[in-house]
Amino acid sequence: MRSGCSAKAGAAYSGYQRDDNAIRAQWAIGQAISLASVKMDKEAITMPVIEKYAKELFATVSRVKGETLTAKEEKQVAKHIKSYTQTAGAF
Repeated sequence: MRSGCSAKAGAAYSGYQRDDNAIRAQWAIGQAISLASVKMDKEAITMPVIEKYAKELFATVSRVKGETLTAKEEKQVAKHIKSYTQTAGAF
């Protein structure tokens, strides 16, 4: 990092751009897995179940924060969640 730059400025300088929706989607997936494991039998937990719970949890965070998701944002969230759950399902 350059001398005199804050960590934030260094991150911006290096080309890093924070994607809050991706971070929130990853959090929602983790919470969805936890929720499903408490509520359901292990055999009943599938990727579509995780995706459904994750979308609901993501939307809940937005509502609690007083945000309104546009249709475009909801589509982006669904894309993030699907990409992370499909990657996890491939292993």
